[in-house]
Amino acid sequence: MIGTNEFIPLRQRLTPCVEQRYPEFERHFEAFRYPDPRRGTAQAYYFHPTDCRDWHNRMVEKMLAREPGRHFPVFRMSHGEFMLALGYRYPRQLGTSRLLSDAITFYHQLRRWTGLEPAFRSGSHLNTYEEFTKREIAAAEAAYIFNLASISREGILAAAFYDNPGFNEYFPDFFDWMDGRGIVLNTENYMPFYSVYALLAGSRLRDFVEGRQVLIATSFRGDKEERLTHAMQELGACGVQFYATHPSKAIFDRIDLGRIQSGTDIVFVGAGVGAAAVIEQLRPLGALCIDAGFCLDMLAYPDMRWERPYCAPDPIFDLSKVKYISDARKSELLARQKTLVG
Repeated sequence: MIGTNEFIPLRQRLTPCVEQRYPEFERHFEAFRYPDPRRGTAQAYYFHPTDCRDWHNRMVEKMLAREPGRHFPVFRMSHGEFMLALGYRYPRQLGTSRLLSDAITFYHQLRRWTGLEPAFRSGSHLNTYEEFTKREIAAAEAAYIFNLASISREGILAAAFYDNPGFNEYFPDFFDWMDGRGIVLNTENYMPFYSVYALLAGSRLRDFVEGRQVLIATSFRGDKEERLTHAMQELGACGVQFYATHPSKAIFDRIDLGRIQSGTDIVFVGAGVGAAAVIEQLRPLGALCIDAGFCLDMLAYPDMRWERPYCAPDPIFDLSKVKYISDARKSELLARQKTLVG
């Protein structure tokens, strides 16, 4: 039975009300927690207040309970996906006026319109950048909308709906964008973006890999394929195969299923904003398809876990090694940590 809430706009149903906290990442939580909530971990948008650990565990169990042979997609949405829908928006840091932020946003939009910057650019120096021309953006967005709607009906959207700079500039406009295109979000198909990181960096990953046939679809360079083979074997995979995707335009790839062995149980995809398109084409495999992204680099090159949040679980977490915060803030947090310990 359809509830009346389905007809209430997402912008009215989602609020930043969930404190980020994941199983096996308590040390991370304590290290970044501040008495001043404006400086602590970002709050996740959700339909009602809940314990993030319970939310995370419930969705992980839902993935594990997938009926064998059923296509089950898990797709992460963050900056690249927001930009593809709405265009680039400059982050509003604390102390930065909205007027300045809007002015910088317009400046970059103007450069894109005049061809001085790529019409679309998303990614990171840690891997690769995706760049689309104006003509490619229209095709990319059409594919994105179709695939996102499909995933929302059959799987899970792991969305970076957080109330900190770099994310919240896109809300609630992105919620309206979803409503306008029939992309449904509810308590059964939505989990936090960083839940995927916590899952793939934590001990539960073995529950998904051990005794299963694994496919990894991403772009490869150097010894990445060899390293991922070793990582999956260490987790107990009974077989590992690979499919190379385009490093910057995977959204336009046409997957040749004839190159993939039958019997695949789980797929890890790393293809940027193109991950949804790749996942949709892998439907005939009847597998659990997880958009792993950066986590594939982290699994291949463990030292990269310090580049992103929720990649170093409690047994190895070391605040002094993290690279995703400024040196000034790291010094401040380390001093606070020392005081608390003392």
